[in-house]
This record gives sequence, C-alpha cells and structure tokens, in this order.
Amino acid sequence: MTTRCLDLDIGNSRTKWRLATASGSLKSPRIPTLADAVEPPHRVRISAVAGVRDRICAAVEARFGIAPEFAQVSRELAGVVCCYEDPTRLGIDRWLAMVAAWHCAQGAVAVVDAGTAITVDLVDDCGQHQGGYIVPGIGLMRRSLAGETRDLALPEMLTDQGRDALPPPGTSTDTAIAGGTLAMPTTFLDAVLTRFRAASPSGITTFLCGGDAHLLHARLASPTRIKPNLVFDGLAIALP
Repeated sequence: MTTRCLDLDIGNSRTKWRLATASGSLKSPRIPTLADAVEPPHRVRISAVAGVRDRICAAVEARFGIAPEFAQVSRELAGVVCCYEDPTRLGIDRWLAMVAAWHCAQGAVAVVDAGTAITVDLVDDCGQHQGGYIVPGIGLMRRSLAGETRDLALPEMLTDQGRDALPPPGTSTDTAIAGGTLAMPTTFLDAVLTRFRAASPSGITTFLCGGDAHLLHARLASPTRIKPNLVFDGLAIALP
C-alpha cells in the first residue's frame, strides 16, 4: 500500500499543502478546514515558522490521529552544508528550498522566494551554502508606502509579460509606487545573480518561488525558472 503523506508548508500568513497529486493553500494555519478537504493521511510532514509547533501538533493529532513530523535545519543535509554559525537561526523554508533546488540543478543554484519578504540563498557547485539576502517583498513595500488601509492594485500596465526591469515613470501616485516597488527587487536581484554567476565557473541555475515569482520572472534579465514546490520537495528529502 502506498503511504499517503500530507505535506504542510506553514508560513506567517498562509499554509500550503500537498497530498499525492492534489495541492492548495489556505489562510495559515487552519488544520480543521484542511481536514475536510483531503483524505486522511498516513503521515504528516511539516515545515513551519517558529512559534506554531505546539499548536499545529495538537491540531494535527486531534484531526488525523497521528503525530506530525517536523523538518529541522541541520548543519548538513543531503550534500548541502549550511553556512550559518548557528543553523537553527536559518528559516526552515529557506533551508528546504535550497536543498531541493541544489538536488534539482545538480550544480550551483540561487533560490529566490518572493513572498512577504524576498529571500535569496546561494549554494555553490559543491553544495556549500554561500549565504543569502532578505529584503522587503513587493506587497510589503507597497503597503508601507500606500498605507495598510488603502487598496493599491498593481496597474495592468505593470503586470504584462514584458522584460523591462525598470517600468516607465508613474503618472500617478499609484503607478509611481507600483513601478518603483517592481524596479527595486528586480535590479537588486539582477545584481546579486550577476555577481554569483561570475563566481561560478560552471554557471548557475536560478529558481523562483513565492506569490510574486511571476512578476520577477517576467522582468529579470537573468534566466530563471519558476518552481513553486521547492519546500515540499525539500520536505521529501529531509523526511523521506
């Protein structure tokens, strides 16, 4: 009998889930809601932000009658070596994503997660984590500039499939904010990727994930691949 694994990626605002070929997301963390949508699993594997473990553990045990398994950051996993002096200070989602990406690329890799924050992690040919960057995400910058209560949608002109990292100057406050908050991460990321590529004789593979991956993919000068399930793929490596 095939073991049915429910994988959960629990972030600050949303929980992503994957079970066999089905997947989805919901506001984080709503285990009771999820339990109504999936078949009862044999295992539950979890990547979770700090501070929710006890609550999630109790919810999973109550709903599914099994103890969940939590992935943890380690000094080394499947050939990838963490560069942090204290590996436990690295976010588990970043760790799992870079492990999965390195195994997929079989070489130097950059992982860009474009969510609430934009995180970048760099791993060389030998699997050595070179470190990374964390900057505000597109939505976070927009909300900071426009105010939390103001509805500022990205204008259609800025969500097309053009590859111009620098949108045209805005002719209203909304378009100025929208264009500026797209230009900042794309120019920053292109600079990071250009420098990493120069230091990697065999070349690099760049993976994008997160809710704004498509916006960056359309504008980055550097070649990129959208791979939304890196954390889930990393869970399968960490907790086989």
